This record gives sequence, C-alpha cells and structure tokens, in this order.
Amino acid sequence: ARLEELVRGDLVRPAESGAPGLAAYAFTHLTLQNAAYDAMPYAQRADMHRAVSRWIDGHDTAAALPDLAVHHVERAAHYQSQLGRLEDPLAEEAATRLLDLAFRTLNLEGDPAILSIVDKALAIAPPLCPATVELHAERVRLLTTMGRYEEARTALADLRDKIGRAHV
Repeated sequence: ARLEELVRGDLVRPAESGAPGLAAYAFTHLTLQNAAYDAMPYAQRADMHRAVSRWIDGHDTAAALPDLAVHHVERAAHYQSQLGRLEDPLAEEAATRLLDLAFRTLNLEGDPAILSIVDKALAIAPPLCPATVELHAERVRLLTTMGRYEEARTALADLRDKIGRAHV
C-alpha cells in the first residue's frame, strides 16, 4: 500500500529488476533517492544492506546478481565500521567476498577498479585473518603489475610490520 502511494505521488516508478520474476522500483529522481538515503541513520542502513545481501544469497537471484550481494554486504560492514561496532564475522565475510569479486575480475589486469575493490576490502577486513593477508598480498601484486613499484614496496613493508607486530 505504501509503495503504491509512492508510485501515485510520482516518487518511485516500476523498474527492471535484473532477476526473473522480481519486481523492482526506482526513484524518479536521484535527488529523492539521496534525500531518502541520507535521512536514514547508519545503523538502519547497515541493517538494511545486511538484510538485502542475505535475501539475495537465499534466493535464485544470487546467481544473477552476485556483485549486488557483495555490494550490500560491503556496505553493511562499512556502516557498522562507521558506528564502531563492526563484528569480525561480518568484516571477514565482506572482505572475503570483495576479494572473490576482485579475483573474478582479474581478466581486467591493471584496471584501477580492481585495486579499489581490494582497498575497500582492506578497509573493513579484520586484522590479519587469512583473507586480510591474502588481500595485502593481492594488493602488492596488483601494484607491481601496474608498475607502481614504490607503492608495492611500501605495501609489502607495511604487511611485514603488521605480521611482525602480531607475533610479538
């Protein structure tokens, strides 16, 4: 009923979902979308992104929309981090899924977007879990492949320092 009111008020319109049999709606203007999202507290944003990622994972849409599920779990982790209450299981899941996304797109070798995905994952990954170490190694490899050798050396030295501090 509320969705119908939004359609009648010309705030949202039916849209293509990208998944068979799934209804979707889009805001009629980006400003409306931004205002609605900006009005939402971080905790609510995190909960909604997590719920959407779980919903996608639990339905046939997961195969059709794998990157969308990754986006939502990463956003959930990001907002939990902003609130200072990021739990390691969510952080590790988001980091691992972002790493998987980066590996799926490695045929775009040298594309800065892959480095951006790895950096997003590192920003939320728990310290020195296996996925985090793999992310750091992948970041060094990507920087080297892109010819950014000084950044790669710095990233490798940072990783060695983190590992060294963890074993003290």
